Formats: sequence, structure tokens, C-alpha cells
Amino acid sequence: MAEAQPLLPGDPQRLGDYELIGRLGEGGQGVVFLGRGTGGRQVAVKLLLAQLTGDAAARSRFVRELAVAERVAGFCTAQVLDADVAGDQPYIVSEYVSGPSLKDLVQREGPREGSALIRLAIGTATALAAIHQAGIVHRDLKPLNVLMGPDGPRVIDFGVARALDTTAVTMTSQVVGTPAYMAPEQLAGGPVGAAADMFAWGSTMVFAATGESPFGSDSIPAVMHRIINLNPELSVLPEPLRELVAGCLSKDPARRPTAHGVLLRLLGGIGAPPPAVAGDRIEPALTRGATAATAATDPRPGQRRGRPPRAVPQVTSPEPGGGPARPVRRVNRTVMLALGLPAAVVVTVLIAVAGYAVFAGDGDPAAGAPGTVRIGFAGGLTGEYADIVRPMLNSAKLAVKEYNATSPSVRAELVLADTQGVAEHTSAAAHRLVSDGVVGVVGPPFSGESEVAAPIFDEAGVPNVSTAATGRALSGRGWRFWHRLVPGDQGVASSAADFLARTTEPKRVFVADDDLMYTQNAALDVSGVLRARGIKVTEGRFSQRATDLSAMVDKIRKSKAEAVFYGGAYGPAARLVKQTHAAGVKARFNLTDAALAADFVSAAGRGNAEGTVFACSCFDASQGTEQGTRDFVRRYRAEYGSNPGYFTAEGYDAANALLSAIKAGKADRAGTPGRTDAADRAANRRAGEAINRYLATVDLGGASRRIRFAATGDPAEGAVYVYQVTGGRVKLRGAAGTATLSGS
Repeated sequence: MAEAQPLLPGDPQRLGDYELIGRLGEGGQGVVFLGRGTGGRQVAVKLLLAQLTGDAAARSRFVRELAVAERVAGFCTAQVLDADVAGDQPYIVSEYVSGPSLKDLVQREGPREGSALIRLAIGTATALAAIHQAGIVHRDLKPLNVLMGPDGPRVIDFGVARALDTTAVTMTSQVVGTPAYMAPEQLAGGPVGAAADMFAWGSTMVFAATGESPFGSDSIPAVMHRIINLNPELSVLPEPLRELVAGCLSKDPARRPTAHGVLLRLLGGIGAPPPAVAGDRIEPALTRGATAATAATDPRPGQRRGRPPRAVPQVTSPEPGGGPARPVRRVNRTVMLALGLPAAVVVTVLIAVAGYAVFAGDGDPAAGAPGTVRIGFAGGLTGEYADIVRPMLNSAKLAVKEYNATSPSVRAELVLADTQGVAEHTSAAAHRLVSDGVVGVVGPPFSGESEVAAPIFDEAGVPNVSTAATGRALSGRGWRFWHRLVPGDQGVASSAADFLARTTEPKRVFVADDDLMYTQNAALDVSGVLRARGIKVTEGRFSQRATDLSAMVDKIRKSKAEAVFYGGAYGPAARLVKQTHAAGVKARFNLTDAALAADFVSAAGRGNAEGTVFACSCFDASQGTEQGTRDFVRRYRAEYGSNPGYFTAEGYDAANALLSAIKAGKADRAGTPGRTDAADRAANRRAGEAINRYLATVDLGGASRRIRFAATGDPAEGAVYVYQVTGGRVKLRGAAGTATLSGS
């Protein structure tokens, strides 16, 4: 924020518990003061230029919106700390960030370039990913709401625009949002979602690189016309930022990438290593993004090279067919085409054709031959979780190969579609599989992809079996053709609590959570189970970005708990375990799949990590003891020369669930693979319906677990597995219902 100026006559001296010691700035929503709390901490206090009516419901809505904002994880954001809307001077208190806004910095020092620009892009994308994860839409992202603090960029005012956007709030002729950075749907008064923030992010990056608003800064009608009808010229931006910004500035919100997708692409562009955490959590990417954004900044960048600033930016019209953009010779020409992201490139060891590949199962090149049906595999073959997904694919390929080796009357082909692990590619991958005439799909593996793909498969009548989606809300969506092999987050947490109570028999348990919603949900689930068993539960919360956890360690010590539960990611989990045990507290830690990482032991320290327990929906077949699992591992090793990993056996089981339906004759009348005429589409739908009915009654022994599905698509036997650090290694103890602790 700008350096504080003296208070003006008429400014309040105090708001609630906060002494006001200077003015930081003034905008459309209110005046921002530098304040001091009761403990002497400096804070930013925004006095809103809005009057809440006497309607109690209106105030309640406002408070709820800000309460959600308070839950945003502290990745590259200035967190909301307090608010008071009861009186005639409503105000919001947030962290004070010492530094200018992006707008002021660019106007003073010139546009950003090089690594400084990329770090800015990573930091702001990280902030939006954290904001969107909390279920918030910023609605007013712009250069003025990005503060350039000493520890990197920080996004402010998230949630405030939404809190003010209600009929019970009146403002002095001020539109909620800033027109130069608003998305077309926002200007049109339509529904505003996270995609509108991505449009604003793209516009903010153009400003950072050029010093100009991308759609001009003259009259509001002219700016609105350009936003709705024209595209800015983006040649000054380096790749991959240029491609990402172009996608974000698409007129169609459905074609814009997500904040998480943008962040992963930017991190990949700077060679940031992938996280060691399994599953579909986005927190590893947030942590990496925050780290990359807070790296030491470049010295004063100076002015950018190239054209001098211009009053009205050049705009472009996309070439027909999606080619490079060309300058528009007449600025007032109406262009209704929207930019889009290029198709995903699938890197496979098979046949790479237009973003997909066909695996016949035995080297047979005659793909699409009569008497053959296609099964799809959808997942992130490239991207952040490729190291987890590719073994799943290998096991699905093994299942198809083994099935075809039996000389069945109907053979199977596996068609691959790369989602890159992000939503904007998942939709295209799902549609491509449907158009290729698949009669079933293995995947997509994770929850975010399932959210996108399941409705597409449901509409087309294509049964799909996810190998690793644990989102607790997925089974309540009413999808008829969606299934998952593993239990959801709630089942994992409940099994973890049952296992803790059965094996430790504690009188007291400390349940820790942090500032992330999924961690808080896990804590609620576990606390409920333990209290129902008569166990005393003490709860505590810490910031999952905090490095000094001494206050939390002290709370755990004072609770005299025999066990600690924490459902957060492996980074904060390792810190908590390390610092708690280093302080002499002997309580055993119980964690979840969010912390199950290859390097957990080294991060926590071997001595500190010893005995730590993990509950996970995933199964490590290489440690399995059942004969069927051992046979699968032997065949997998023979085929690929390595052990299967977490969720690998699930890929084999999902493929076999579909293949068993084909073997039972449920796809005998499917259409010819690869053909898209009406008769083939109708035949494929009938086959999909028949396979789906078969899955409703299937009961098979699998490599990872028994394969049976409930009416909701959840596993009828939702096995959760327990792992424990023993002798410095994470070892499988067995299913949570029957496993024992090491040494017991």
C-alpha cells in the first residue's frame, strides 16, 4: 500500500478496537486507513462508502460473505482479519501490506518484464487459485488491488465486491467492479463466476507488461465496446504467458482456463518440480506458487523495450481457423470471434494422433476392426500428476491385453485422452472420447476432473469408473453413469477415526486443522466419531503456511492427548510432527492421504516420523499380501519392469469392471469403433446402457479391493487402507477395519 498520509479533518480517529493513524488511499468502495490493533499490530482498515439498511437479513448476508473471505488460505493474499457492519460506519480489517499497488509501481517505474513479470503472474494466479478454492469470486481484480509487498505480490479486497453486491446495500452511484477490467458477462449483467476473475487476471497482466489497460482508458462506452467485441494485441507478452492471457481474455467464459490450470502451466514454464503428494489436492501447487512468487525480486527493471505507450491499445481479430492474430486496421470493426486455448498435446509411448491414441492390446494395428469395442482412458498423462496417472494407464493397458489374449468374441481397444489434470482440457477430452464411440471410460482419476467429465458422459450414456476421486460431494450429484472405486473424503476421515479409537484406545485426542476447507471438514468428521465414542477431543487451528508451530505444540502438550489427528497436506503435517516430537510430546500422529508423500519421513525427520499413521483410500499393491494382488504385481513387473504405485491397481480394477461387462455380452451390438453416423451412435448408447446396468450388480475380486457399486456410484465396500512409518519407511498395515499398529 502507499505510504500513509495524515488523517483529514472529519476522518474518524478510531473504528472499533482499531486506532486510525493515517490514510492509505481512497477508492470507489471506501477509504483505507492505516490502523493499529490492541496488540500494536498494524492493519489496513477500510471504511466502506456503503450504508447497510436496517434489514437484519442483509447484514447477515454481508457477514456470511466476509466470513467466507476469512477462510481463504494465505497464499499471496492479504487476509481478512475482522469486520463490523452493525453500526452506521461499516468497516473491514485486513493484513497491512507495506508496498505500492501494481498500478502505482508500474506508473512510477515502468512495466514489468522478464522474471519479474513471470513472478507477478505466478503470485496473482496463486492468489486467485486460493480464493476460488474457498468458493469466492473476487469480482474486482485490477492493478489497484494487487499490492507489491516486500515478500511478493498480494491480492486484496477479495469477497468485498460480492458482499456489497446485494439489493440491501446502496452505494454512492458506484458500479461494483471496475469496467476496464470486467469480463463481457459481467458488463452484460449475467452470472459472474470464477471465469470473470480470470478475464480480469489476463487484463491485469497486460497492464503489468505494457503500462496500459488492455481495452483502453477513454470513455466507459468505448472501453465496454472493446471488451465485448475486440481482442487486445498481446505480442509484448512472453510465452507461455501470452497463450494463457489469450485464453483468459476469451469472450466465452467456458473457454477460459482456471486459476489452478494457469498456475500449473506457469510453474511448469519455470521448471518448478512437481509435488510429492498423491491425489487431487491443489495445495502443493499453491505452496510452490507462493514460493516462486516470493523469490528475490529483480533490481529496478527500467522501461520495456519496443513501442512507446499508446492511448488506445491495438486490438486484434483472430485469423479464421485459429491461426495467429492479425492487427485490425479499423478499430471500430465488430469482431465476435473469441480466442481459445490450443488443443492439448498428448505425449504417449503409443500412437499420438490429434490428442489421443489407440491401444489395441496386442500390437494389432487394425484399430477399429469389426468385432471390436472401445474403452476410453481419461486422465492427466501430462501435467502435474502424470507420475501418478501413467501407472494407472499401464495397469489399464495390462487389463486390456490380458482380456484380448483370451480370444473373446468382442475385442477391446483402449483410447487415450489427456486431460493434463485440469478442467479446461478435461471437457475436450471427454467430448473426444464420446465422439470416438467409447462404450465405457476408465477415469478421470481425480475429483476436479470428474466434476467436469461426469455430466458429459452422463448425457452421452457412457459409464465411467474413476480410480481416485475422493470429493465428498460427487456422489450426491445424481449422475447415473458415474462410479468410483475408492471412498470419499468423509469415509477416509471416519475410517481414520475408527482405526485411531480401536488401536490406540485413547482417553484424549487432539484434533488439529488449518485454514483450508477440506482440512476443516476432516477435523469435523473425526471429532464427531471420537466424541460419539466418549473420547475427549481438544481442537486447535494453525495456518498451514506457518513455519513456527510452537503455539500449536504448546496446546497439544497442555491437552495431554495420547494421539493427534491432522488431515492437512504433507508440508504442514511434517512440520507439525517434527516440532511436536522434538518438543518431547509423545502423542502418536494420525494423518490422511493428503500427507502421504514419498519424502514425508525425510521432511519430518526419521526419528520424529516413526510410528506416524496414515489413512488413505489408495492401495499400494506392491505391499499387498493377498494372492490375487501378488499375481497382479508379478504380471505388472513383467510387463513394465517396475512396481505399481498408489492407485495403480485401481486402474487395473476399473478397466476389468468394464471388460467383464463386455465379456458378459453387454457390448455385442456396439457401433463400429471410430464411426460417428447415427446408427453407430445409437448402438454405442445401447451398449453403454447395458454395461451400466451390469455395473449396478457387478461383484468381482479385484487387485486393490472387491469391486461392487452402490446406487450412488460409490463403492459398496469402501476399503480405506492404513499405512505406518516403521523403520523409517511407510509400510502398508492393511484395511482400516482390521489392521493393527506395528508392534501391537
